[in-house]
Amino acid sequence: MLSNIAHELRTPLSAAIGNIDLAARAVGRGQVDRIENLLGSARQALGRLSRMTGSLVEATRGETPELVRSPQDITVAVRQAIDWANAATSSQGTEILCDETMQPVQVFADADGLLSVFSNLISNAIRYSPIDGRVTIRQLVGVDSVTIEVADNGIGMAPEVVSRVFDKFFRAPEARSIESQGLGLGMFLTKQIVEAHEGTITVQSTPGSGTTVRVTLPIYESPKEDASS
Repeated sequence: MLSNIAHELRTPLSAAIGNIDLAARAVGRGQVDRIENLLGSARQALGRLSRMTGSLVEATRGETPELVRSPQDITVAVRQAIDWANAATSSQGTEILCDETMQPVQVFADADGLLSVFSNLISNAIRYSPIDGRVTIRQLVGVDSVTIEVADNGIGMAPEVVSRVFDKFFRAPEARSIESQGLGLGMFLTKQIVEAHEGTITVQSTPGSGTTVRVTLPIYESPKEDASS
């Protein structure tokens, strides 16, 4: 249980530390105008750490995560995850490219759950990309669903590895060659959250040519008022 929680807390914790480090540098450079926003982002990340703990306890038992769902703009979660990733990887040189045509789309979701999904996917894409790599994020809007695509130009995975990527505690050999630590829980928990939102998650990958992960969720339609009322 503690191992799962520690894994999920890593991304917001890294974001908080990154923002605090950037704020410290801003102080040294006399860039006072940046400090409030940086510390605000750090505070938001740390606030999420406390909210995540309770819900993660349920996920560690192999149960469907408890979600508090309401209409949410999916692009807000995506952009927040990008901000956190930029703060946590400011020294790695990874370029994060976000679809400039991304439009607000409402989904019926748990805000923290959405943020956890996209934070994990983006941090994975960065972690397994080369130095000065590139991560591309796109939005595809359908008739009744919206898809967020996270693609990298990293090490990629073989087909037999892709088939196991959502298994609990599984870590790809390619991933172990890049980073020895890790428990193989991130994609397992990510799939749990996506499916708890009636969504789907798929992985497409080629060894040496990168990985693309797609998360598709139903578009939220507000209840129509009864015309007879």
